[in-house]
Amino acid sequence: MTWVAGLAVLAAGLAWSSLPPHPRRPPSSSGLARSLNVPAPNDDRTWRWSVTRAQRSQGALVVTADVLDMSESLTVARQIVEPVQKNYTEVLIYLHQYGAKTQFAGRRVVWTARDGYTEMTLDAAP
Repeated sequence: MTWVAGLAVLAAGLAWSSLPPHPRRPPSSSGLARSLNVPAPNDDRTWRWSVTRAQRSQGALVVTADVLDMSESLTVARQIVEPVQKNYTEVLIYLHQYGAKTQFAGRRVVWTARDGYTEMTLDAAP
């Protein structure tokens, strides 16, 4: 019976080791970008999105974020916007698929106090 348990542990270990490694979290370019990452897990093994750049001007905030799963873009946008929405009248979030070969964003989410969230799929080609 002990050898069955040993085989089960071995099989589980092999299955786990064959999973692709979770990518390292992309670095943030500024303190503002790092501060927007607070709602996301700060762990290289569990992150789902990461703000890489952020800039503010005249009541607006422009954010660039890498995401592991583009289908989560609206959820990611809400996690970025909700903690800071009282500080801005508009937030534009450009979402990049992590590991994509293009430098262009795949989606854009705009939040305004008046209209809420609007999501747009972008053409990733120049």
